[in-house]
Amino acid sequence: MNSLKSYFNTRMLLQFFILSLCLFLSGTLIQEKIGSLLNATLETTIARQTADMSVVAEERFKRELAELSLAARYMESHPAGETEQAMLHELQHLEGVSVGLLKPAEKILPGEGISPEDFPGLTIAFRGNQAVDYHPVKGLLFAVPVMRGGNVRAVLYRLYANNVLPELFDITAYNSDSRLLIQAREGRTIVPYKNYGTEDEDFFHDPAVAAGYEIIRGKLLTSQAAATYVEAKSGRYYLFGADLPQTNCTMMGYVPWSAVAGDIFHIYTLTLRAGIVILLIFALVGIYLFIARAKVEEGEAWLAAKEAADQANRAKSVFLANMSHEIRTPLNSILGLNEMVLRESQDKAVRGYAQNIARAGATLLSLINDILDLSKIESGRMELVLTNYDLRELLTNAVNIMGPRAAKKGLAFQVEVDSVLPLGLYGDSARLQQILLNLLSNAIKYTEEGSVTLKVQQESFEVNQVHLRFVVQDTGIGIRSEDQLKLFQEFERFDAEKNRGIEGTGLGLAITYRLVHLMEGEIKVESVYGKGSIFTVEPSQVVHR
Repeated sequence: MNSLKSYFNTRMLLQFFILSLCLFLSGTLIQEKIGSLLNATLETTIARQTADMSVVAEERFKRELAELSLAARYMESHPAGETEQAMLHELQHLEGVSVGLLKPAEKILPGEGISPEDFPGLTIAFRGNQAVDYHPVKGLLFAVPVMRGGNVRAVLYRLYANNVLPELFDITAYNSDSRLLIQAREGRTIVPYKNYGTEDEDFFHDPAVAAGYEIIRGKLLTSQAAATYVEAKSGRYYLFGADLPQTNCTMMGYVPWSAVAGDIFHIYTLTLRAGIVILLIFALVGIYLFIARAKVEEGEAWLAAKEAADQANRAKSVFLANMSHEIRTPLNSILGLNEMVLRESQDKAVRGYAQNIARAGATLLSLINDILDLSKIESGRMELVLTNYDLRELLTNAVNIMGPRAAKKGLAFQVEVDSVLPLGLYGDSARLQQILLNLLSNAIKYTEEGSVTLKVQQESFEVNQVHLRFVVQDTGIGIRSEDQLKLFQEFERFDAEKNRGIEGTGLGLAITYRLVHLMEGEIKVESVYGKGSIFTVEPSQVVHR
């Protein structure tokens, strides 16, 4: 007996370890999935905002070129040297800025000497096009051609020294925590942001940040703007960048992850905590089940052990019934708060995440309701609520709920009802509708093409009682004959590899089977694997006059 006890204790510990590991892995995967979705959506949003900001940056460059172009056209129409000198003097409006007029053989206006060797963009200007170029020592150059008779007579330029660039060309970001700068396409910083210092240099030289900007430059080969998420030494960030098409420059920047997430991060944390609480509750349930089963199996006699096991099973059902009821209260609160987010938030990203929470919460609530129903049945606490009802209204509700689901998958949804059926019946209409919805939902879920058919027939009629037959037929994947014997057991799913993309817990048919027998009816299944299935339910209902 001691060896038997040791065996059961070892098995209990092993199973508890496996359960704990599964819960841990599930929590980790859920966290990673939510984080990935959050980051992917925010990357898209930041990229769009970056594209908008790049328009502002490029507009400043265009304004500079437009002023020079206007001066160049004036010089074209007034070719006198005095006019050129006056115009150059007029354009010389700030310290740290030099203006000049380059001709193929001479230069007018004293100042810093420039050449195509320092600024390759001058060659572009001498070919008749506007140009923006940067030299790490001499600064940022804007150049436009001065035309005459269809030929380039000279190139008018304005050169900004490096020390005035942050003040004149600094870009204010959409978020106060963001930092923006303008770089040459090969990565040299042209216009740094204000207060740019040693710490900023360290940030941009962080390996993760450098790799992130390489990813952005790769994306900019095919996109106007891009963003990516990185985990640097100093924290988590979103990096972003945008191309300035009419220059040889790009706009680059970054923003802390927490500054962008905002309320989304709060929803993410709330959802994660709620998931952890629910997982812990189910872990406690699992521990309770293991302990209860261990106590049963450690009995001195197998007969006593069987009786103890039955008691433990009933206790489990009562516990699950109570616990499922308690879980629904905080879950409904979470869904209610999430509904407030959907009503009040105008941010598309926040609403998207809130909608994902609503769908996941509805799925979890449905699972808890199934567990509650199954626990009530097993503990003997499930009672039928008998009322007068209209069979036509019951069928209409079922069709209205399931019809759109079938249509969404492109399935034909057919309903055939006997014309001689009595409409006024007495019974538990809610549970009868639950049975029909479970069968129709399964039929639609496991049918990829073809049709789903609901037939309602009168099998027989007595003095004040009618024997109904509900038939749900589909052209889905079907069920193997060896699996049909286990079809109505809890948590049973078949063809796991084939159906891995189909959601489900394996509780629906188990609950349906027990509800049908609670109504003193029968449920049968006929199926051909690969061709479809037919489920038949035959309950008896009292005719209400």
